[in-house]
Amino acid sequence: MTAQNNPVDKEEDPPTYILFLLDASQSMNESWDGAPMFDVARRLINKTVKDLKDKPNMHLALRVYGSEYHYSVNNCKDSRLEVGFGPYSHILIPSRLNDIRPKGITPLSYALQQSASDFPTRKGVRNIIIVMTDGRESCEGDPCAVSNLLQKKGIILKPFVIGLGPGSESFTNLDCVGIYYEAKTPDEAKNAMGDIVKKVSDKTTVQINLLDEKGLPRETDVNISFITGNRIEANYYHTLNERGLPDTIEIDPINTYTIKVHTLPPVVRENVSFESGKHNEVDISVPQGFLKVSMPQSNTLYNDKIDVLVSKRGQPYALNEQSINSRGKYLTGKYRVSILTLPPIIVDTVNIRQNSTTEIRIPEPGLVSVENKLELVGGIFQMKENHLRKVVDLNNRLLKQTLLLQPGRYQLIYRKKIALRSEETRIKNFAVTMGQSIRIKLD
Repeated sequence: MTAQNNPVDKEEDPPTYILFLLDASQSMNESWDGAPMFDVARRLINKTVKDLKDKPNMHLALRVYGSEYHYSVNNCKDSRLEVGFGPYSHILIPSRLNDIRPKGITPLSYALQQSASDFPTRKGVRNIIIVMTDGRESCEGDPCAVSNLLQKKGIILKPFVIGLGPGSESFTNLDCVGIYYEAKTPDEAKNAMGDIVKKVSDKTTVQINLLDEKGLPRETDVNISFITGNRIEANYYHTLNERGLPDTIEIDPINTYTIKVHTLPPVVRENVSFESGKHNEVDISVPQGFLKVSMPQSNTLYNDKIDVLVSKRGQPYALNEQSINSRGKYLTGKYRVSILTLPPIIVDTVNIRQNSTTEIRIPEPGLVSVENKLELVGGIFQMKENHLRKVVDLNNRLLKQTLLLQPGRYQLIYRKKIALRSEETRIKNFAVTMGQSIRIKLD
């Protein structure tokens, strides 16, 4: 699965490009259960190539490092693409491996870096590296940093690394390069390669169970993102199938994912891995209910002019903006609702319950037109229990302005902009009733 690519949109599996990155440093000549370690690795690659040759979506290539220069030269750029991706690579790889003799050092970082250009520049493919090595980096490079950079750029998926030989446990720090296998014996190396092929080849499925408050997978109709690092690998809009069960999707088991369920607020599950070749289930609790802000005598004229901001109680930012007379879906819990009428209506504790609609009813506003002959400086204030609450400043550049105000008693306090004395301030009292229009003319 590659960035922004959904397997469900394809009729067949995405092409997979596998690059064998083989250590040919001089230490690979050492005997390992009666045979040179390089010969054991060569036979294992040959068998894997043979097993994959009849899979049309599997494309193979071979890069080697440490085979061109004697180790005494200490060449940190000793790496070469021996067989590129092509229709005959399953024939060319075994043939080329027969001619290679280990003799150099281990410039793993450089080899990884060079491998970026070995893959075709295509979208919608899986680029995989399988590293086989018996030792650490010989040069000053950082193979972990190189691998992470290639993954972040979306050039490769997380590599596989097979550490060969009885001393393989001593360089398990290579697990930061990719998925690490410690192979102290040839049989363990064979098992590691078999597990890798299984991860790469077998169908792996996942069922995301979005649970309600009773722990039942009844929630649905929400987007779910599968994220690796800083890349979105796929998006699926969750659904229930014809049997009322969460639908099954295919997933790439090579990656470890962050799963983000785009509820309001979102729910995130980190470090999720899947067992290859099997059906996996992930339970995520997302019980949800609805919120509706309505006016008893709704006038659609106002729907788009009054915004409703919903925030999680105690949080300073808004989760969502919805309109009057629409329903928003939220996780169960307590919320703060700000209804941007004039003046605003704040409901500090709104309880959203499972599968029910919490409704807030507000009165229909009145329409107030303010007309004046000259530019003014002033504002509208709400009168409540002999206290004034500022509602809005007048736009002093407009000679006519229209406002939607909640029912109540108000004062319009103003003076002409050209007036130079404060005592020329004027006060206009008026009342707003639900759904009515009034016209105010100012001298």
